[in-house]
Amino acid sequence: MLRGAVQPPLSPKKAITMPHTAATPPASHQEHKDIRILPLTRRPLLQRLDVLPFLLGYSILILLDTSLDVFPTENNISTTAPTLIDVIYLLLLICQLILFLRCQWDPEWRAFVAFRANVVSGGDGRSKVEGMKDWTHCLVLPPQSYEKEAGGIVPVSVAVESSEEDGRQCCCTAVVHFRGLTYRCCVDVNSSVDVHADLEMESIWKSNGYLEDIDEEVEDMDGQNNNHHADTKAAVSGEPHFHRLHFPIDLPLSFYASWSGHDSKRLAATHFVYGRNVTHIPLPSILSLLFQQLLQPLFLFQLFCVILWSLDEYWMYAIFTLFSLVMFELTMAYNRWKGVKRLREEVAGGVEEEEEHRNKQIPLVDCFRNGEWVSLPPHHLVVGDIVSLVSSSGQRQMLMHDHEMGTSIPADLLLLSGRAVVNEAMLTGESVPQVKEAIESKSDKTLDLSQGHKRSVLFGGTVLMDHHTEDENGSSSSRVNEGTIPPPPNNGIVCFVLRTGFDTIQGSLLRSLAYRAESGGGHAGGGEGVNSTETFIFLGLLLLFALISASTIVQHAWGDVTRNHFKLILHVIIIITSVIPPELPMELSLAVTTSLSELVKRCQVYCTEPYRIPLAGLVDTCCFDKTGTLTSDELRLHGVCLPDSPQVMNGDDGDEGLILFDDISSKDTDELILPRETLRVMVGCQSLATTHAFVPGQDGRTSVMNKLVGNPLEKAVIDACSWTLLPGGNDTVVEMNRKSSSSSIRILHRFTFSSTLRRMSVLAIDTEDMASNDYIWALTKGSPETIMPLLDPKSVDQEVYSQLYKRQMALGRRVLALAYQNLGKNTVSNLDKWMSSRDKVERNLVFAGLLIMDSPLKADSSRIIKELRAGQQTTVMVTGDAALTAAEVARKVGIIDAPENATYELCHSEQHGFRFLSLNCSGQETCFNYTHQDIENLGTMVKKGHAAVCMTGDVLSKLAMDAVHSSHDNSPTSTKDYLNHPAAKKAIAEIVPIISVFARHEPRHKEAVISAFNSIGRYTLMCGDGSNDIGALKQAHVGVSIISVPDVEGKQREVLDGIKSKKKRKGKKSKKQDAKQVESYLQALAEAEDELMHVSLGNASVASPFTARKTSIRCCKDILQQGRCTLVTMIQIYKILGVNCLVTALVLTKLHQVGVKQGDRQMTAQGVVIAGLFLFVTRGKPIPRLSKQKPPSSILCATTLISMAFQFAVHFAMIMAVTHMSQMFVDPFDPSMVPDGPFVPNTLNTSTFLVTMLSMINTFVVNYTGRPFVEDLHENKMLFRSIIFCYGAIFVCAMDIFPPLNDLLQLSSLPSENAFIFSKEKSDLINYTTNVYGFRTVLSALMVADTAGVMCLESVVRRWSS
Repeated sequence: MLRGAVQPPLSPKKAITMPHTAATPPASHQEHKDIRILPLTRRPLLQRLDVLPFLLGYSILILLDTSLDVFPTENNISTTAPTLIDVIYLLLLICQLILFLRCQWDPEWRAFVAFRANVVSGGDGRSKVEGMKDWTHCLVLPPQSYEKEAGGIVPVSVAVESSEEDGRQCCCTAVVHFRGLTYRCCVDVNSSVDVHADLEMESIWKSNGYLEDIDEEVEDMDGQNNNHHADTKAAVSGEPHFHRLHFPIDLPLSFYASWSGHDSKRLAATHFVYGRNVTHIPLPSILSLLFQQLLQPLFLFQLFCVILWSLDEYWMYAIFTLFSLVMFELTMAYNRWKGVKRLREEVAGGVEEEEEHRNKQIPLVDCFRNGEWVSLPPHHLVVGDIVSLVSSSGQRQMLMHDHEMGTSIPADLLLLSGRAVVNEAMLTGESVPQVKEAIESKSDKTLDLSQGHKRSVLFGGTVLMDHHTEDENGSSSSRVNEGTIPPPPNNGIVCFVLRTGFDTIQGSLLRSLAYRAESGGGHAGGGEGVNSTETFIFLGLLLLFALISASTIVQHAWGDVTRNHFKLILHVIIIITSVIPPELPMELSLAVTTSLSELVKRCQVYCTEPYRIPLAGLVDTCCFDKTGTLTSDELRLHGVCLPDSPQVMNGDDGDEGLILFDDISSKDTDELILPRETLRVMVGCQSLATTHAFVPGQDGRTSVMNKLVGNPLEKAVIDACSWTLLPGGNDTVVEMNRKSSSSSIRILHRFTFSSTLRRMSVLAIDTEDMASNDYIWALTKGSPETIMPLLDPKSVDQEVYSQLYKRQMALGRRVLALAYQNLGKNTVSNLDKWMSSRDKVERNLVFAGLLIMDSPLKADSSRIIKELRAGQQTTVMVTGDAALTAAEVARKVGIIDAPENATYELCHSEQHGFRFLSLNCSGQETCFNYTHQDIENLGTMVKKGHAAVCMTGDVLSKLAMDAVHSSHDNSPTSTKDYLNHPAAKKAIAEIVPIISVFARHEPRHKEAVISAFNSIGRYTLMCGDGSNDIGALKQAHVGVSIISVPDVEGKQREVLDGIKSKKKRKGKKSKKQDAKQVESYLQALAEAEDELMHVSLGNASVASPFTARKTSIRCCKDILQQGRCTLVTMIQIYKILGVNCLVTALVLTKLHQVGVKQGDRQMTAQGVVIAGLFLFVTRGKPIPRLSKQKPPSSILCATTLISMAFQFAVHFAMIMAVTHMSQMFVDPFDPSMVPDGPFVPNTLNTSTFLVTMLSMINTFVVNYTGRPFVEDLHENKMLFRSIIFCYGAIFVCAMDIFPPLNDLLQLSSLPSENAFIFSKEKSDLINYTTNVYGFRTVLSALMVADTAGVMCLESVVRRWSS
């Protein structure tokens, strides 16, 4: 959209603004809250503004022209009038063309020209309905903050409903579908003002006794809307407004528990309002995409240049250029088409109308409608359906790491009964399956999809790996939803359909990908970087030089009566346009495309936003998550610290007083070393589940085994304790070495883990003996600092407790506190009482011990961090772990250099405010105050490696809140609002440069940290592995998502450990045995890599611009190297094109001054050579080592401009010398010197062509950067050999060694030593030297001097810049 142009009379302010009300999803679609929708009525053909005015104009001109022929006039009028008519006709044609193009570029102009605004305002409801009937289309404009997102004009469907009683019109509904989203506008005929409510949509959920509640909710919503829009014209005049669909995602939980499915009437209404469960992505034709490409302003300028060259009789060169441009645009259109087609093939449930009856097997879903269970295709589901899902784990064979296994979930579903094991890797990138539990049916809480009830939601596009229909008490439910729904025939889990189609989480990701692919990733036309401000300034400087050159031609030749003024004007326009290289976007896109393919082929890194690749070359701050990124997700139980363990605080390894995991259970006896109280919490407080895994055996048969899925930490604890979960989903844990399950722990209820509370609890019974079976136990685990205030002071010494967990955390271990409580007799009433209050359960707990876990570092984390820091990259850790643990891991990998006693933490207390305390000391003595001077001193110490600073997410929130309160703005109401406040952003930006470890950071904290780094001018890279990193990955300039597969990482680690131990035992075995063992190690590594290649990346790549099929952070270094290579390549493309365009303008100016031009074949050969050299330039590969030197960040930096100025100065001097020298050997009366005549080879145009070609080749040699960012020129074999060949060809042509080559390029023979000189002037040095040594010798010397001069000057500039 061309925002800078004059806007048409159709003002966007008249558009209907979509309010952010309960009718719009609150979080997932908040970016559409200010979308503007303007109702339109299509103009008749003869009333269109691009038809009627021009039709009248052409008709008048035809009548005038006809009247001149019929009625002769005076001679002067008869001669000037036709010319004037032709000029007016031409102007009309140009105006119509401009209007056509403007309508293609800007939907607001297209709406103004082809449609008429039809905003209904004022009057009663009936008049509004009559006005709405005339609506044919709507202009949809994105929010003003989303200017990069283009709007569009879409059809609108208007339906009028009649009352069943008297048949009168009662409601009018307008529906607009825009890029997969639906907007509705409803007006009540009997209302004089707009009530801002969609009664038809809301009435669907007014059932089961909730009519009164929803009516009150709608009234409250209306009041809020009217207050919010009281100052707008729409609210005052009662204009109808469009709103998003209101999905049932914010109703009381008891509503879902009593919902009995759709009857026929409600089903029809739901189908009309919400539509079916389809994610239909339209596939545009390649021709339509190509048409869009060809109408882009950049291509039109390129086409204009081609027309100019053809008018100057350069037909071959014009055809070659046009062919290249069209092929490039066709390639771009094909890539866009292929991207959309690939997305359509990957869409789950996206079945088109014409494909429904094809012989494509579609799995059916059991759905409860009209009081009975029926089987339907997934795309027939509607919002509010009750469905039953079963996993396909027992239906087909699957590999261990095939993320496509299981049943694909067709929509966003709310789990009403049973438990499910879901693989969400397709959305979040998390490889660890998630356990989903049914909602609390008797709760009056409102459904919260963000955090509170996320564990009960099955998101569309994820995979149901296994399901359990039994409830937590182990009994299968006979009926569902308070007995209103009979059990499903497939014995599956029962769910409520919350959202469908593009409104699901997967749908929003697919929609984002689809329209990004269709629009070419936001860079239609392939012009990555072309629209930047720096590029326009750069081209403006070149244009200024062109204007100066063109003015010299006009001044020199305009008064010459022998010159053709049309040709002269044509040459002036050619010179002006020649400095704006039409091939610039093509070359830049070629550089980015080459880097994309290199990342995929060499690094297995996939990029969805190619424009971020050059940004990777500017990165100076690398942020890493800890668990799953720097360390493995594979957790190992190190030991347990019991409450009565001897406290030894001075050991180096921290194992004194611990029960190590090897000694937890006796292998020879049934006696347990751990107390039953501690063991009960360890194995009972978990949320694991079992699923079936099919493992291919060596004999070709597939064996079935039960596999634990869920949190890796909980799996490690269960395995280390030699306990297991019984299959069947009844949440019973038994010992593996016992034959019977008489001694078991059965979970009755779970209070799930919350990132805010940092703990989880369960209610369970212990069947070890009859006495303990009679009691309900509350089992709790969580972070030590969170559990401490919940403990009974009598059960633990808090000072010793604090010392114990801090000691283990300081060793880089993960520590969890265990606690329990006896809640009394195991009765139904007692269980119901405790299930209703989590706060009461987690109070006065008894301390049961500390669980110590190890998370091993990934093999190359330390090495990569070291290489990044050697490349002048600032590395920080942003994690959810405790500060002590994170600081020690950061010290191990090399993020922190400072010793333990120089590691500080920013703390906050009500008494002292903010201050810096020592991280490892238990004392509260202030080390540094939170003052500007102390922050500067700490920053200096951090830069020198003498200190390190940590900060937790709680302190970050406190800092934000304090900054907001200091600004006297109390408008924010939530922590997220505080973090997004400008005052908070400023305060956070002041402190983040000195922080090395950001600990206990939730996703919103991580996002705020990355935003703070960006605000202070840093270029950030964020590397993470899971859904909790998505916000930060989007916020960073370069977001990198790596896959995390703990099983594969464990195999790789075992192999590497075996190789290391093999080296230590070197010489003990024969060479044959050594070779066989090494071969087995290599085979195991290859198998692990092959498993990684089968891990599906899914749609999580949408959240992260870069997704690596690697478990290591090495991909970050690869991306930075490729980014630097791409950035340097793009800058040298700018330099090469800039210098070449200046040289071209200079040569054209010099030749056109005397009326001479270059040959068509010469221009074509020049274009072919330059295109080939550019292709080879983009093939340069990055060097393996990350350099300390940073690449230039701008094309307008002093180094780049000085280098270009020096190069052009040398080329200018040599070209002027050659043209001056050549004129001595050209006969002024030669036919080739006829001004503006046809091309005839002579000494002047031949010598200027040779020196021009040499100067252009020299620009490639001189501006090729090479090390330390890209491989050197001699290492780029194709480019080096091509340049050598070009040098040789120029020398052959200059010496006339191979005449057929000269004839092919339309070159004349250069003067020999005895050639006749037409100019006898010997006053200047060049003429004298030419007369003495001969033309060819001097020409060769000047070309050598040009090459040597630019190389020497460029070397001086590079040394000066470094």
